[in-house]
Amino acid sequence: RAQKAADRTANGWGDIPSELQAEIRASVSNVVDWRDVLRQIVGGLVRGERKSTIKKINRRYPYIHPGVKRGHVAKLLIAMDQSGSVDDGQLVAFFSELGALAKKVDVDFIPFDCSLNPDDLEKWKKGKVLKPSRKRTGGTDFNAPTLFVNDVKNRGRWDGYLILTDGECGAPVPSRVKRGYVLSKGHKLMFDTRDLQVKLENE
Repeated sequence: RAQKAADRTANGWGDIPSELQAEIRASVSNVVDWRDVLRQIVGGLVRGERKSTIKKINRRYPYIHPGVKRGHVAKLLIAMDQSGSVDDGQLVAFFSELGALAKKVDVDFIPFDCSLNPDDLEKWKKGKVLKPSRKRTGGTDFNAPTLFVNDVKNRGRWDGYLILTDGECGAPVPSRVKRGYVLSKGHKLMFDTRDLQVKLENE
């Protein structure tokens, strides 16, 4: 019950390390609601954004300095495995759940298989509906999204990314930012990792 309660809010885990969070989830994997976990991942990557504005009165120095407007922005990349082993049913399930998450935050989305095309990167605007579509059908290489995120040109662009996959691939190189795997029903990773894993067992 405590684990599920922690997953329902962005800061429910407090300062507990992600590795320990993963171990706790694994120990109660038969009762984890993966939708709550996905929402917690996105919520944890939503961070405050401060902007000065003369439209708000500064509480400490009224009419001397401008006030502060606070907003929220998610810097999250969704990398969807569209290799030949991921069937259309799995793609529909991925698009469906991510569409529900995108009702609250903007995310970036890119498909991949054994490679990816940076031109396929798309901004999934809050409230926008993306219809399930397939752009790739090759093999799978988790290094494709990992090296894309690690690229010096993309440094600081995302706080984390989720790889939606059937898990049929070897271990990728280390990632500079938080990485998580969302695994389709009945599938698992072919390697051990401390990265977050979410299994879509309750579709």
